[in-house]
Amino acid sequence: ACWCEKTSARKAAAIEKAQEELQELGQRILTGRGAVAVLTAEIEKLSADITANQEAQEEATSVREGEHTAFASETAELKQALVALEKAIDVLRAGTKPSSLLQEADEATKNVVLAAIQALPERVTLKPSQLSLLGSLTGSGVRSKYMPQSLTVQGILT
Repeated sequence: ACWCEKTSARKAAAIEKAQEELQELGQRILTGRGAVAVLTAEIEKLSADITANQEAQEEATSVREGEHTAFASETAELKQALVALEKAIDVLRAGTKPSSLLQEADEATKNVVLAAIQALPERVTLKPSQLSLLGSLTGSGVRSKYMPQSLTVQGILT
């Protein structure tokens, strides 16, 4: 009888301990499932954020590439305009030297000034007074004496 009582007591204690452990492990499992659910939701949100960020980066990159292309094109256009203006200034300076003030304007001078005007980028606008001065310089197709207004044109171009 002593063996049965000790064994029964030991078995009852083991059963109680196992039930407590079973309850504790059940709580751990539930806690773990909750943590997995929370982390899964966070992963989904972060994945959506990453996708949105990548799309925003692609859009920003395409905008920057477009702006770069426009800038490069405008820079090339401005460089060409500057070269044309420098040629026009050189021709005007040569034409306004004291010894050549009374020389006739030739077609080359007129063409250089016209090329300089045409080389200006579209976004650059000249004032009406500037246009009229340039127009009087290149105005008629008739060869005329070089006007003293060319000094004013030089001031506009420099």
